[in-house]
Amino acid sequence: MLSTAALALVLLAGGCGDEEPSPEPNGSAGEPEPACLVTAEQLAEITGTPQEVREVDVPGGGLGTELACETVLDEREVSMRWSLREPGIDPPPTLEEQRTYVEDPGNEVETVDLGAGQSGWVGFGTSAGLTGANVVTLLDDLMFQTSVTAYDDTGVSVEKVRDEALALAEAVVAGQERVTR
Repeated sequence: MLSTAALALVLLAGGCGDEEPSPEPNGSAGEPEPACLVTAEQLAEITGTPQEVREVDVPGGGLGTELACETVLDEREVSMRWSLREPGIDPPPTLEEQRTYVEDPGNEVETVDLGAGQSGWVGFGTSAGLTGANVVTLLDDLMFQTSVTAYDDTGVSVEKVRDEALALAEAVVAGQERVTR
């Protein structure tokens, strides 16, 4: 099942929070925006649907947050969100401890290879009218998390959401690899 945090993210991304003007999306072509590490064009290739990418304002000033980005709810009613932030604990969680970030009752959880020698976890399933997948890993000493969520009545399968979450995670890992070289 999806975590309460994932549900809150979907509701906020879907416009069920305080009404504020949306930030301008970053471009859809060319090199990845340094802040988000992937472009709308890359995400459109992953999803087969046009995408708009934007940076997210993190509540509380985002202390310890290096990056927070999301897509605008697409025509399939699917949202994608990803972030890099300080782990908040010292030492950072081990790969095995990171599993708890994607575990929810009813979710399937698998270890995954995200490229560039990076392993992580993916948790995926359905709950409360939502289909979702979350990926987590430690990337350059920062917690990297991504969430892809669809409303159940859209017909987007759990497998499709899982595959998109993994492809997004792999694209961000590759983008981070390019930036840190």
